[in-house]
Amino acid sequence: MKEDHGGLDLAWGTEHKYKYPKINLNANIYRKLMKKSLGITPPANAAKGKHKEGIEGTAIQLAEENLKLKHEIKEWEHKYKRIEEESMNLDRMIFEKEDLRKEIQKLKEGSAYQKGKQIEDNEDEEEINMHLIDETQKVLTLSSPEPTSKRDTQDLVKLYRVKVEEINERTKIGLRLDILHEAERLLGQIQNEAAQQAIKSLQ
Repeated sequence: MKEDHGGLDLAWGTEHKYKYPKINLNANIYRKLMKKSLGITPPANAAKGKHKEGIEGTAIQLAEENLKLKHEIKEWEHKYKRIEEESMNLDRMIFEKEDLRKEIQKLKEGSAYQKGKQIEDNEDEEEINMHLIDETQKVLTLSSPEPTSKRDTQDLVKLYRVKVEEINERTKIGLRLDILHEAERLLGQIQNEAAQQAIKSLQ
């Protein structure tokens, strides 16, 4: 039975007596280890010589370093995998942030458009109402033989404004030309009614 002890060829020994099992190395490996550890090139039978114990110690040291490196490699692989996952999550968050920014921009643009449209509609409606008031005042001034009271004028203006609001409701905030045409038609009707009242008052 064999285990991984840093990549060296190891066989089981007496574990309670030795930190590492007995190491089986051939002469070539002994010579290489001796050259690495002692800086000398021993003869071919160095494996059986006096430096055997030192070479075994070097082999154990190399095995320990090899195992340590393997553990460090596994740790770095785990760290790299975790960093890679965090990087993917960060990329996903960046994309989500960009999508959210676009949605917010759309909402802002839509809100600004609706606000501008509402302001424009309100200005148009106010302009129409002022036009109606002016024209009504002209009709009342020119057609009536007697001055019309302020209260009567306000009541008429209120009535015309209600009619304009009804027109706006029917047209659903749009088609302002239709509203103007309808307003002109109402003004014509008002003028006719005022003229008829003036004629009746003169009779």
